[in-house]
Amino acid sequence: MSKLDDFAAVVRLTIKAALAPEQARSAALDQALTQARAELAGLRERLAIVEARDPVPGPAGPAGKDGEAFTAGELECVQAPDDPRLVTLQFRRGELVTPAGQLHFRGVPQFCGVHQAGARYEPGDLVTVQGSLWHCNAATSDRPGTGAATWTLAVKCGRDGKDASLLVGPR
Repeated sequence: MSKLDDFAAVVRLTIKAALAPEQARSAALDQALTQARAELAGLRERLAIVEARDPVPGPAGPAGKDGEAFTAGELECVQAPDDPRLVTLQFRRGELVTPAGQLHFRGVPQFCGVHQAGARYEPGDLVTVQGSLWHCNAATSDRPGTGAATWTLAVKCGRDGKDASLLVGPR
């Protein structure tokens, strides 16, 4: 064997070694793709069965004036003044108001200010105690920081800063 043949053999082995991980990755991706296609075929069959069924009618909506149905343009969302997480849905046509339901967005964060002893807090309420911010996890009247699992420390109070006039100087 010549030096050129030796060099060619080294190049072949180097390329083969460099491509081995990519070939293994390609084989794994091919296997995953085959499995995904099989699952997709099963989902298509199930969807075809659902689509072939007759639709199930929902409950009748509120009747409008003279038997006319309300339109989406007549739908109002009214936020409760004492609880911004409570929204009432209603249809309005002139003086006629027909309630359609309520949505209560539990767990949505709402800043309630400084914690008030004895006050009732709901999940998502945020309060401050001694400069730290606390998140309410479950309905409670407990004070944050007492070890109750109903509160989680969200932001811990930092150190007091230096007086800015000491840093900047007199104005």
